[in-house]
Amino acid sequence: MEGIIVPGMLAVVPFRRQASIGVIWELTEDSDLPSENVRDLSALGDVELMVPDELLQMVRHICRQYIATPGMVLKSALPPGTLTRRKLYFYPGPKDAARDLDSKTESLLSLIREEPGRWSYSDLAGIKGLDRAAVDTLVKSGVLLVSPFKAGGRTIPRGKERWINASLESTPESLKPGSNATKLLRALQEHSDGIPVGELRTLGFSTATAAALAKKGLAEYQWREKKLVEIGAMKSLPREDAVVLTLWQEAALTGIKSAIDSGKHRGFLLYGVTSSGKTQVYLEAVAHALSMGKSALVLVPEISLTPQIIARFERHLGNPPLVWHSHLSPTERAIVYRAASSGRARVIIGTRSAIFSPLRNLGLIVVDEEQDHSFKQDDPSPRYNARDVALERAKIIDATVVYGSATPSAEIYQMAKTGRLDLLTLPQRVAGFGPPRIELISTAFKTEPRPNEPPVFPRGFRPISEKLYQEITIRLKKREQIIILLNRRGYSSAVVCFDCGWVGKCPDCEIGWTYHKDRDRMVCHYCGKERRGPIACQRCGSLRLSFRSAGTQRLEETIRHLFPTGRAVRLDTDVAAGKWEARNVLDEFGRGKYQILFGTQMVAKGHHFPRVGLVGVISADIGLSLPDFRATERVMQLLTQAAGRAGRSSKRADPGNVMIQTFSPDNPIFDYLKSSDYLKFVEDELNIRQALGYPPFRRLILVMASSLEPARARQAIDEIKVELQSQAAENKIEILGPVESPIFKRGKLYRYQLLLKVPPEIIPADILGGITELPKKRKGISIRIDVDPVAFM
Repeated sequence: MEGIIVPGMLAVVPFRRQASIGVIWELTEDSDLPSENVRDLSALGDVELMVPDELLQMVRHICRQYIATPGMVLKSALPPGTLTRRKLYFYPGPKDAARDLDSKTESLLSLIREEPGRWSYSDLAGIKGLDRAAVDTLVKSGVLLVSPFKAGGRTIPRGKERWINASLESTPESLKPGSNATKLLRALQEHSDGIPVGELRTLGFSTATAAALAKKGLAEYQWREKKLVEIGAMKSLPREDAVVLTLWQEAALTGIKSAIDSGKHRGFLLYGVTSSGKTQVYLEAVAHALSMGKSALVLVPEISLTPQIIARFERHLGNPPLVWHSHLSPTERAIVYRAASSGRARVIIGTRSAIFSPLRNLGLIVVDEEQDHSFKQDDPSPRYNARDVALERAKIIDATVVYGSATPSAEIYQMAKTGRLDLLTLPQRVAGFGPPRIELISTAFKTEPRPNEPPVFPRGFRPISEKLYQEITIRLKKREQIIILLNRRGYSSAVVCFDCGWVGKCPDCEIGWTYHKDRDRMVCHYCGKERRGPIACQRCGSLRLSFRSAGTQRLEETIRHLFPTGRAVRLDTDVAAGKWEARNVLDEFGRGKYQILFGTQMVAKGHHFPRVGLVGVISADIGLSLPDFRATERVMQLLTQAAGRAGRSSKRADPGNVMIQTFSPDNPIFDYLKSSDYLKFVEDELNIRQALGYPPFRRLILVMASSLEPARARQAIDEIKVELQSQAAENKIEILGPVESPIFKRGKLYRYQLLLKVPPEIIPADILGGITELPKKRKGISIRIDVDPVAFM
């Protein structure tokens, strides 16, 4: 195999009577490993599953920036099950490798060519006259290739699928009129291109009937390239007239096209108010990249957003894009990976792991809703942020990257301010009218329930105020649709005053206190400062403090009682647990089956439903109490995005209503919201962060030690702090803590944590690499390192 091995190839190594598959990391003549730990390669893997050089560079970047091993990152990059110990299946190698073969070997190769991916080592070893050594020789010479994926079943991993065609143009008399065989033959004759075998059942035919026709010579099977279609695309998108770009869209598109044409790396922030036409700019930019012979990658934050954007891309480009997300099966992921690697797929839309898609000649990366924290991987490692990794990949390959948002993150906006990204703006809605009308409703809860109101809320808590109730009733009579957002982040352990909306914060960190009922203490989980729990509100003196709020299931019960004739549907993570459940709910809402869509953040993100005339927000300011320096930014982003779901029809002059229920209508965040001045908000937010040393001016690293015994976890985190203090002055590291984690005991583990503030130029692996060795020295200790964390619980 010498001369054909390059980094990124899959390699098969014998290990304890099994074949282990790994990735060739680098080529070297010397090794520090003891000779007994060195293994010979027995084979090379499928070339379509190799990791191209640009992705290897990106993997190295992730390892250093996010404290991860190459194996962890490569397992995230490749289809599930690739890097495992398992059976291997054989495929034909390159044709020019099959030279000077004896008759027995030629017969073997013919067998594999007839059924690629069908035969394993044990299958071939059972053939008379062949042993494993002989097979290994064929693999080493390149005559055969190996893959961990077996062909067969409903899907062929190499991108093939089985079709059936009619062999005759007329129906023979031997078939009984009206029989299933006759009906299927006529269906095949009507579909001159044939029918995929996998779709026969949906048409009312069985595979047994098809096999019977083929056996009689009336039909024949064929293997064809699998259509790269995303079955989750929505069908309810409204028809649109021919799109005429606005002047702002034209200007933005001109800049992006110029960057793509140059072949040099360039980055953009496309800031556009909600309903300003950002997606149309993406569509045109991707089409232009394709026209230049390049491919394009579009990252979206959540799978629930994927079906709608797929449908728009299919309608615009004429062909559906390929889709990459966590709900794909291992075989489906393998199909997508192969299609991208081989060049058959040129557009991929996906969630954060799609950043690993091996698209050829990638010229454009779009990160839609870049502010969304779903782009950050939490557990398990590697805890990378696909938003930030996208910029690194674009630099490696000299590609264009476009970050799009109506509510850009402070980090990305700062990059635009300082010239690292070019700022493009879409300041107006495409329909030509202004932003939706926003009304604040002070939620002064009363203890007297309405007639027939279900008694499900404690202390007179009423999720739907009288004003919102009346407006929903009016909109239902007009046959309009309504979206109701319940912001329930952070309510479970934060102190909130029902009368004035006061939320306590640590004076040093400006982070919401977390209340620990068992100790009656308010704790800052950044710096560790503690105070006694309040008896009364520290602003107005009210005794009506609460740690509870309504969940979506309680809200559902109220909605069904208050609006018995309004067709309502809930969408949250519980409902969306299935593969296509979120798609189904959104599709049915888009088709008008339901009038009211309610739930958590999932209902507020990026959806385009022109019939929505009202958006209601329950408990708008609860998220301000989270122990998170981004709490204010997150609430502002969520409310802005939610408000943007109203009044999106170009055929209706009404810009829509947004009614926001809040404990504290005098909070400055609502002034920014009502004036539709998000950029002013983020400018002020940056000033606060610079003063306090938060991102983007410093990087944060969360280090957590956990153990079955709290004393051992505390001892481990103390040791880590001592280690870090030895280099703190040299590297300008600020160490906060240690402190108990906000959720001190998770499962059976007790947890302590440190929060580090480091300069942006610091490479985390340079200062934290040694800490990962602690569990090897102390059994029963786990160390978790999260670079650039988006959650601190």
